[in-house]
Amino acid sequence: MDAGKTLCFATVALAFTSSGLVAGEVHYYYTDPNGNVLAKADAQGDIVARYDYKPYGSSVPSTGAPPDGPGYSGHVNDPDTGLIYMQARYYDPGSARFLSVDPDDPGLGNVFNYNRHEYVNNNPVMGVDPTGRVIQIVGDTNFKQRMQADIRTIRQGPGGHVLIEKLQATPNIIYVEPQVPGQGQQHPGRSFRHFH
Repeated sequence: MDAGKTLCFATVALAFTSSGLVAGEVHYYYTDPNGNVLAKADAQGDIVARYDYKPYGSSVPSTGAPPDGPGYSGHVNDPDTGLIYMQARYYDPGSARFLSVDPDDPGLGNVFNYNRHEYVNNNPVMGVDPTGRVIQIVGDTNFKQRMQADIRTIRQGPGGHVLIEKLQATPNIIYVEPQVPGQGQQHPGRSFRHFH
């Protein structure tokens, strides 16, 4: 990128389609920035179901049963167990914990990583865990905050949610670190360089 230019991602309508089990049936799912499905519309755009969740993913009873497709954080609900399948592991919204440990090693310096069953550092309002895996941000507090904001912006942009999920689905931890002129990367081959 040329010096002085800014890379910008535009937020678009937070909706995706899903073909139903009936041939020709189409539904549109409307989500919030964390990927939680809030409403389902038919092919004409009429809302046919509304959903709401407690912070850790339990369905709010007044809005009906959890969706039969994507639901909390965009993941599929298992109606038989009440669990949510998050690609790398199952999550229990009632206990706000994953049933198995995080498949990635915990990061040093993050006290929340000592409990490898917890969901998004016990902060479901500000965080999402699309796959139960990790993107590790390396740098000072200011850099980490900027990168977390950038990742949220990317996730909300066109195709961004899929991009971040693919990055998190890799078998390795991905490091996002600042590029310091004259110094190499701390994690060569597994890093994104970020220039400011």
